[in-house]
Amino acid sequence: MQITHVGLVAIFNNRITKVKYLESKFSRELGDTLTIDGKPYRVGVIGDSKASVCLTLNDLVKKQNKIVRRENKIAAAKVNQKINATFGNIMAEALKNCI
Repeated sequence: MQITHVGLVAIFNNRITKVKYLESKFSRELGDTLTIDGKPYRVGVIGDSKASVCLTLNDLVKKQNKIVRRENKIAAAKVNQKINATFGNIMAEALKNCI
């Protein structure tokens, strides 16, 4: 019996929420669904060794985190822009009232 080295990925709202390494006694294909502890996981990586699967899973998580950080930075910039505009308007009104 051959062991298959598999990387499992839990996805929610098009985002990776969890990753797991699994040594499977059965043949697996990409996209297969497994339920572990009541949570569905999809086979996202199949490799020759535990190390190669773990490296690939780490790369997936790094790329996902980079995208999330970029989205959060853009959202924060938009909020800061609105706050600065509001503060500018308040200061302009205060200066008009003083003069």
